[in-house]
Amino acid sequence: MRSRLFAAVVAMAVGAVAGVAACGASGSSGVGAGSSSPAVTRSADTPSASTSSASAANEFPTALPTTIAWPNANQEAVTLAGAGAITTHGSTGAVPIASLAKMMTAYVILNDHPLAATSQQGPPITVSAADAALYRKEAAAGQSAVKVVAGERITEREALEALLLQSANNLAVLLANWDAGSVSAFLDRMNQAASRLGLRQTRYTDPAGFDEGTVSTAVDQVRLAVAAMGSPAFAAIVALPSVVVPVAGNIMNSNSMLGVDGIVGIKTGYTAASGGTMVVAASVTIAGGRRVLIIGAVFGVPGGSTVVHNRTLDAGDALVTGVERWLGAS
Repeated sequence: MRSRLFAAVVAMAVGAVAGVAACGASGSSGVGAGSSSPAVTRSADTPSASTSSASAANEFPTALPTTIAWPNANQEAVTLAGAGAITTHGSTGAVPIASLAKMMTAYVILNDHPLAATSQQGPPITVSAADAALYRKEAAAGQSAVKVVAGERITEREALEALLLQSANNLAVLLANWDAGSVSAFLDRMNQAASRLGLRQTRYTDPAGFDEGTVSTAVDQVRLAVAAMGSPAFAAIVALPSVVVPVAGNIMNSNSMLGVDGIVGIKTGYTAASGGTMVVAASVTIAGGRRVLIIGAVFGVPGGSTVVHNRTLDAGDALVTGVERWLGAS
């Protein structure tokens, strides 16, 4: 039963990618490489009378209202992929984003080394002695890391799975070195990608998000997530509940909300500087049988390290369900 449920979640995620592409083809101003940035609607704006609920007509909404139920976070943003507008609530300044940085790491890797949705492993990467030493160092320091050993061969997909599911800081560095030859060169690629995507308040100083200098906004991370979910491989990976990788074996997705309220990803994070952070995606059906992909972000969820993860997951789910109620989604 669990395997059928998990397969259904992955299928929803990959199917949602097709929905995003269809929205873009129909003339909506979706977000992707080379596209113009969508409009941003602030919650302080006065909503029109027509935003009390979604239209019963089979029309794709161009924006979400500012009156949806917002969770308890410092900064929030949400959109419908392909709608062309992002609705926000709370503060707007750039802040540390913790492991959400790994979305851009994966985005750059998949742009440089594309993979098919589920069938392609990609080239093998040989783990160096330096990679193995970094794992031991980060694990000893209590950082999020996935075990590797010198001489191990891990495929591109397996490395991305460990990066996105278990939030492995050491795999972010391994992938950066593999892709660009050095972490500094890879950071240049990350920041260039951010510029192309119109992420005007985003700056990457490390590929894992552990460094407090890696900053962004909820709006920028929603823009990135829309672009990243346009990759079938990215969408399939973040929807996986668990994977098996060499040496480390079975690893679980830290996003335990998968399959709840249509949630199909994407990434959580936490540091003392960032508080709880999450970018969430949910695939739901609206009037007329049309599937839409909700993508939102919550920043600065309060709480200590022992409770903040669950609070962050709850905040992401609350954001999604607020949108779903307005849409009348099933």
